[in-house]
Amino acid sequence: MRCLALSALTLIVSCSGGATPTQLNFTRPELQPAQAPSQVPESEVLFAWGDGDMDTSSWSIVADSASLGELGKQQALIIDRSKHLARLKIPVSFEYEQRLAVEIEGQGGPMGKPIRANLLQGDRIITSAFGNLRATKHKDIGMVLFPQRASDAEAVDSISITLPVSSRAFSLTRVMVSTKPTGLSLDQKLFGGFELVKISGDARRSTALVEGDVFTTRVDNLGGADSLRFSFGQTKFLEQVGNRAHVEVKVRSQDGVETPFTFPLPDATEEESEDDPRPRRWVGASIPLNGFPVGPLEVSFALSSPHGGAICLLEQPRHGAPSELPQTVLLVTSDTHRSDHLGFLMEEGELKTDAIDKLASEGMAFLDAMSSINNTTPSHVALMTGLSPRDTGLLANARRLSDAAPTLAEAFRDLGYATLASVSATPVKYELCNLGQGFDRYGIPDIGVQDADVTVGRMLDWLEEYEGQPVFAWVHVFDAHGPYEPPAELAKLYTEGQRPDGPKAGEPSVMAPWDSNLTDADHIEGLYKGEITYLDGYLGRLFDLPRMDQGIIALTADHGEVLRRGPGRQYDHWGLSINTLAVPLILKAPGIAAGEQRRDPVRQVDIGRTLLDLSGYPNEPFPGRNLVESVIDVDQPRFAIEANGLSAGVITKKWMLVLTMREVPEGEENLGHPLHSVRLFNVEEDKHCVEDVWEQNPKMTKALRKLLLDWLDASPGNQWIASDVVDAETIERELANLGYLSMEDSGESTWFDRSCTCTWCEKFAE
Repeated sequence: MRCLALSALTLIVSCSGGATPTQLNFTRPELQPAQAPSQVPESEVLFAWGDGDMDTSSWSIVADSASLGELGKQQALIIDRSKHLARLKIPVSFEYEQRLAVEIEGQGGPMGKPIRANLLQGDRIITSAFGNLRATKHKDIGMVLFPQRASDAEAVDSISITLPVSSRAFSLTRVMVSTKPTGLSLDQKLFGGFELVKISGDARRSTALVEGDVFTTRVDNLGGADSLRFSFGQTKFLEQVGNRAHVEVKVRSQDGVETPFTFPLPDATEEESEDDPRPRRWVGASIPLNGFPVGPLEVSFALSSPHGGAICLLEQPRHGAPSELPQTVLLVTSDTHRSDHLGFLMEEGELKTDAIDKLASEGMAFLDAMSSINNTTPSHVALMTGLSPRDTGLLANARRLSDAAPTLAEAFRDLGYATLASVSATPVKYELCNLGQGFDRYGIPDIGVQDADVTVGRMLDWLEEYEGQPVFAWVHVFDAHGPYEPPAELAKLYTEGQRPDGPKAGEPSVMAPWDSNLTDADHIEGLYKGEITYLDGYLGRLFDLPRMDQGIIALTADHGEVLRRGPGRQYDHWGLSINTLAVPLILKAPGIAAGEQRRDPVRQVDIGRTLLDLSGYPNEPFPGRNLVESVIDVDQPRFAIEANGLSAGVITKKWMLVLTMREVPEGEENLGHPLHSVRLFNVEEDKHCVEDVWEQNPKMTKALRKLLLDWLDASPGNQWIASDVVDAETIERELANLGYLSMEDSGESTWFDRSCTCTWCEKFAE
């Protein structure tokens, strides 16, 4: 079944009209609190069970069976609900007058249907609410949130918890009831500061607007179609039933005339249900300034409600007048997209990529482009910083980029662009990788993966909202990543339709990592092609936007994929080879000769520098070289590091050498090689890196090994790795569901011990 597809390319566009940037008329007015902003309120625990106190003698338990047992080394209440739902009634004593949460921890979910909890006074239900269990590495954790009361307090003498029917017993280890004051779920930084905050996968750079607080700013009214735009929103943890809150904006001119504007928050008065249909969304607002005098204006933002205590999120405002040809920069990354899987490079009918082919015909295609690493997060970090993973130090998908690292989004933001990102998969969610720095908006899947239709659709909506304004946008699609599951009509384009029972006669058997019964290479690779055709159709919608007509476009991928031939695991991107490192790269911009194909060796990490130059900002600090203006010598070596620091490689026109730097993880020994061993491939004759020829070429092997070690030793040691990992267990689970290895980088201060005297190092001793 397909709801969304899987893949990752990189595209960028800027309507700069050539090398001279147009005057930008877009600003982000900085909001200042009129007084010290409100602080995050504290939570109070009203009831707790578990953590050693496992007495349930006062509880009323209705279940198929229930008894105390053990979950690992911890005691638990084992609840059988295989035939009937289970209901726990737990005596408590507190007053319900503010937002409460019932937190449940155990194992045996997630259950599909939500948990229901009631607050009771005797047999009377005061109020009901629903919550879902969220699976982490070790436990299933759920929260049932009760809204703020809008009337007098009531005494609660018991709570009931209903668990739906499931074939799995539920091992309950903890129940806690606590107050959840409005705003408790927000980071302290949001009280007086700005951070990305998401509502239903749509994160925006926002601050917490608390009733009683006032934020002010000043803007220069340009006249004409000048306007002030912003958005505001609430999450489930900020809503208050019956508050009917609204944002109040006041615009004051120099002559002292003050004009008020009122914007209501989404209605939160309806009762919660199992499906909980209430929208969690941002609401856009715009204040035209054509009725105000040209010149400075003072603007204030506040929040008001009939009952007090309201809170919402306020996106940082943007100010300006639309221009006829706004500068636009669009970045699209397509995960796991091989360099040779583009329609214009293949035989007619072999692969349909109409949008990409059109882009290549209008721009410049680089036919020998290499990524710097073979996994998603580190490759995107390299792309966004212009630095090799050797220099960022970030090699694993579960590591975060430091806030101190300068990024491409920050460069365009500081030049006056609105910065937007819409991504499709966990490895590039901003909470995981911290690539959100510099972005005003960042769209992510709620969990796991979403297809190109959702990711591109969100960006199309945003770009319409930013019509006439300068934009730098990044779109990441994940469709070409395994498992390959294109829509049936696209799968039929490249397969015989029905799934074969096994490999064709005379063909070697292969195996898809996600399905051991899928063993026909032609069928598997037909599905891969179907995914690429799928994502191409949605990228075409971006390419065809009128604002892209004069744009700069760069199309690339984070890494490639091993298909039926090559080292490592088939239909995966394990190891360093041409299969896993060669990526598409197409540039389109005013002044670039249409249809030109370049065969000089280029690096994916140079895209950022190229985009800034093509946008007219050659003096904007950013690493790398301009790929359009510099033709690179065919013998120029390129370097790469394997995911998690397992190996490093150097690629020249004829050769590729790979040096093993770490032992492979337990259970993956069949994919590894002896520590410090080397492999050499003649990539002119063996593009899939199948035959190791180092023994036939010992002098070349020794020379390339030294070249690689010298490059490793030359690292400037930026090490842009953040020390924090957000919700590590959940991240690890999401990555595992996508087939990623759970493993961190080496963390070593040096890449390779050149004084080593092991058998392999002795072979190449100087």
